[in-house]
Amino acid sequence: GDHHKKSDLDPYIKLILNQVKFMGERIISLAEAIPEDIYSWRPNESVRSTSEQLVHTLITSYTIPSLMGKEMPSHIKWELEKTMTDKEEILKSLKVSFTAVAEFLKSYDTANYEKIVKTSFGEFSQRRMILILNNHYHEHLGQLIVYARSNDITPPWSRKKEE
Repeated sequence: GDHHKKSDLDPYIKLILNQVKFMGERIISLAEAIPEDIYSWRPNESVRSTSEQLVHTLITSYTIPSLMGKEMPSHIKWELEKTMTDKEEILKSLKVSFTAVAEFLKSYDTANYEKIVKTSFGEFSQRRMILILNNHYHEHLGQLIVYARSNDITPPWSRKKEE
């Protein structure tokens, strides 16, 4: 049942959960700090816009767990990268996606750590896939920081240091 306390979680899951919580807070606070008119901005035509970066990040919160057997919500599709552009909607969906990842991790069966997952980007153990999920947040947060700074927006957590 659901009587497990957080302290009962596997140490690796606990570590990743803490990371995901931290990354979620950073990505959401940056998404909030970026004005909606910058959501359509992109460094050049061949790369994702700000909103596409954010939507890509939230979609991956579902696609990576789905490769490990978690059911994919029917409304989550890659096309959303192009169609979901409203700041309010993106923020709401981002928050829900981080909650979904936390729930996935808390209920994850660690007996599956060494099961191999075939993906479009290679074959990995589920343990590694969980790490990839976390690394993916870091990659896109890094890109979003550059997007923000290119538009004179200082990430909220850097403001105190720079004043």
